[in-house]
Amino acid sequence: MADRNWQKGYQGGNTLSGMTVTYMEGIEADLKSLSARISQLENPTQSGSTATVSSLNPNSVAAGNMVSVIVDGSGFLPTSAIEIVGQGPPQGGTSYISANQLQTNYLFPSTKGTYQVGVRNPGEALSNTKPFTVT
Repeated sequence: MADRNWQKGYQGGNTLSGMTVTYMEGIEADLKSLSARISQLENPTQSGSTATVSSLNPNSVAAGNMVSVIVDGSGFLPTSAIEIVGQGPPQGGTSYISANQLQTNYLFPSTKGTYQVGVRNPGEALSNTKPFTVT
């Protein structure tokens, strides 16, 4: 900014200087736009989720046990993935039953606690989550 003001003051009445300043401002704007676009590509923002979780069945298991969980909700796709927050997707993957139901076989950690379970559609943020308790 200071350089641009110096340039304007130094060459004030010269038509060429006005064109130079305008050209430089154009380059600055192009660089800012390019920088913003690179940032978007490096850190894409995910759209909200079209999936909604309404319930988990069952919603608890004894620590260290494998369980088959049915996720009920809406907006599920054949490519949707059940996801346990902080744990990632289940080792057994996700089975699509319908637009309202998904299923997974999951070996929950041996650490007791409450885990949040949601659904992620490709290119979207994680849906709302429902609690799953490990006792």
